[in-house]
Amino acid sequence: MSATSRAITSVGSAWYSNPYETRDTGAITRAAYEEATRIFFEDLNQDECNRIWLKDKCSMKDVLEAVEKAQVYYETKHNSKARDWLKAFSSRVDYYGKVLDVLVQQHPEYISLAWGAMKFLFVAVIEHEEKTKQMSKALTEIGSILPVTILPLGLYPTPQMMETVAHLYAKIMKFLVKAIKWYKSSPVKHAFGAVLQPWALSYKDAKEEIWELSRQIDKMANMAAQAELRGVHEVVLRAENRAIRAEEQARTQMELLRELPATLLAAQASQIQKLIQLALENKSLQQVVISSQTEFFLESKRNQIISTCFLELPTSGRSLGYCISVRDRQRARPKLRLPEVSALAKWASDPSLTTLFLQSSSAEVEKDFLVDLVSLIKASGVPVIWALRYSGYWKTRITPIDILRMLVVQALEINPQALSGPSPITLPSLREAAHDIDWLRILNHALEGMSQVYVVIDAEIMGMATEHDRRETTRWIELFSRHITSTRVKLFISSRSIDESYVSTQWSSGSWNKLRTDYADTRWTAQLRRQNQRARRKRRAKRYC
Repeated sequence: MSATSRAITSVGSAWYSNPYETRDTGAITRAAYEEATRIFFEDLNQDECNRIWLKDKCSMKDVLEAVEKAQVYYETKHNSKARDWLKAFSSRVDYYGKVLDVLVQQHPEYISLAWGAMKFLFVAVIEHEEKTKQMSKALTEIGSILPVTILPLGLYPTPQMMETVAHLYAKIMKFLVKAIKWYKSSPVKHAFGAVLQPWALSYKDAKEEIWELSRQIDKMANMAAQAELRGVHEVVLRAENRAIRAEEQARTQMELLRELPATLLAAQASQIQKLIQLALENKSLQQVVISSQTEFFLESKRNQIISTCFLELPTSGRSLGYCISVRDRQRARPKLRLPEVSALAKWASDPSLTTLFLQSSSAEVEKDFLVDLVSLIKASGVPVIWALRYSGYWKTRITPIDILRMLVVQALEINPQALSGPSPITLPSLREAAHDIDWLRILNHALEGMSQVYVVIDAEIMGMATEHDRRETTRWIELFSRHITSTRVKLFISSRSIDESYVSTQWSSGSWNKLRTDYADTRWTAQLRRQNQRARRKRRAKRYC
């Protein structure tokens, strides 16, 4: 390797490994901490300062408790924007925690000050709905930016990366200081401020600064991945050069053999055989390294995409495991008749039949059948993706886009080749997707190259996404079938979710079919209905407690 190549490799390794020299990131976080404490002492009274950080050390748990109390306060108010933004912020608090914990592990007082300031704001403005809404919205939008930094920090905790994240902590503290000053300003200042510089504009600068730092971290991670890829490439080249030298030595020895006496032939042949074996082993090592490097690159890219765009979604295993546990907890099980096997087999083999509507005596029987169906297809090794219920799904607001995102992340898991090639799925394309059509195109791309895929959608999840509008659900399925063209799709969904009269009159008769899944007895159906009613009452009571 030349001196220039060695210099390039040395510089490149600094992007993805920890070099001996380190940078003083503590000065940045210490300055932000000291500036915030100074302003708090100047603008707040002693009791307010104690509520932030002096009386007790604050943590993420304290912030969540304050947010939950605020949610309860606004629970009885209809069409409360403050309640909606409080709920959105509670789902993003963990992003702040992951960034802060990585940055200041050796200075817990820095983390405590940030959590204490957040807690103070939510406690202080709880009786002012507009302030609560504005504060929750600002912290939610900033929190939505932070997932971009989580995976790069775990993969490449280099000095350059840590210095940038230290600046990120400083910007967060600067925003919290500005928010507390905004809260403490007089009503007259609020009135003039609402005209001269509305709150939405005043925190926009902080949000843009934090977004820019997050983009820098993302760029650093991309450069680190490229440098790491270059390092692996250098290893492969060295292995290839060793193999070439071994082959040259083998050829030289073979030429010498022709001139040696016959008595030395046997001894020299053994040595030549070893050299040839060494050359072959180096070639095999080169192939293994290239294959491992490709798999590592695709896995890293997939993990980065999932952690950035799909972190709040349930994993495929989590949702399936939840449905299996719900099915197994039932004290009574239906007496099921075997499905119409011939109709099911015809539907699976006929390329023109794309949708199968399930019919049953109860919704619970259909749910159990879908769980068994997914488990069976998965065990057979046939590609299958699903959107099933998961723990706490009834507490979240689900949209049709959320269902498509669940399907996209599973498609990337079973078809990682969609992340490579001449036109791969990239992080910017996922961030720019805003409508159903955008996500359908991404899903179509993610399934490209597969011969056939089964798609299973839970009726309850679909109903929540379309507000139980059967006509809307039916049109969504039409849209799905029209845009997923890169592979043959077989879609399972309950007939309870769709407008059967519309399907019968507007759809081609050769594109869909119905399947009666059971003939459960009336006593079991009534018993199961009572169990579900009791469970729903308990959930509602727990929600309002």
